[in-house]
Amino acid sequence: MSQVTVLFFGGLREALGCHLEVVAVPSPLGLSLASLYRELCQRHPRLPTLMGSVRLALNEEFVPGIGDRVFDTQHALGDGDVIALIPLVTGG
Repeated sequence: MSQVTVLFFGGLREALGCHLEVVAVPSPLGLSLASLYRELCQRHPRLPTLMGSVRLALNEEFVPGIGDRVFDTQHALGDGDVIALIPLVTGG
């Protein structure tokens, strides 16, 4: 069984009460970003309400888009991939 690591930054870390999560990737089928999001929402029911202004990085490269739409892709995740959820910083 393979695994990916999800990192939570900023307000997500405080709201969810954790800074990282390891998710098993069923082999050989793999895991898509969309199915990863569904899994994370099951583990953290508050997550969908917090995703409005979040960027996603996959292996230190930003995925285009903001919020839960970034998970629409069927990109297959592989063993050792690192996914970071990074809230946008606003100022005033």
